[in-house]
Amino acid sequence: MRAEILQKMVAEVLIEYAKKKQKIAYSDFKAINGIGRRQIGKALGPIGHKCKELKLPKLPAIVIYKRTGKTGDGFIGEFYSNVEPKTEKAYRICKENIEEVFSWQNWDELSKYYNSII
Repeated sequence: MRAEILQKMVAEVLIEYAKKKQKIAYSDFKAINGIGRRQIGKALGPIGHKCKELKLPKLPAIVIYKRTGKTGDGFIGEFYSNVEPKTEKAYRICKENIEEVFSWQNWDELSKYYNSII
């Protein structure tokens, strides 16, 4: 699967969950559209960077591990390389990012971007 198509599929799910103000577990993607954990991980970084470029909240913050309910360490590593994962500071940053995602109303610009490249 082309990287752009994968990113579009993942971004669409993330936008849907963000609008409902819900987190999504990596394992839930498999049930929704058959995308496995490894593929999700490959798509999240580029989606987050596109959000950052468009001055939007970083959607990947709402992707969590079902077992812990926490955002994956890759999020901190990708966007906050100076912060140690699994620390109170990292958890606070994740929580703040999740709140930003849930308070955002308009994801049209991100949707338009992915629709224009496919």
